[in-house]
Amino acid sequence: MLRVRENPEMDRKFEEDLETDWRYLCWWNNKVSFVDGCKNTDQECAIKFAEGHVTHSLLTQAITPPIYSEAAFIKSQ
Repeated sequence: MLRVRENPEMDRKFEEDLETDWRYLCWWNNKVSFVDGCKNTDQECAIKFAEGHVTHSLLTQAITPPIYSEAAFIKSQ
């Protein structure tokens, strides 16, 4: 599982570090998807696919607009 946050200002240190700013990605042996049901403070997670998300074979396919900005998508490639 990976915890990610878009950083359009390219800040080295996040001034605003709220749980709601972060999204979670999970990998399986053949796919990746954004997931819900987990927070950074949880000891265990009951993950499920995030609402409206599907699985993809590559991370760059998962980070597409409107999920993330066009700039984030371009930088991920």
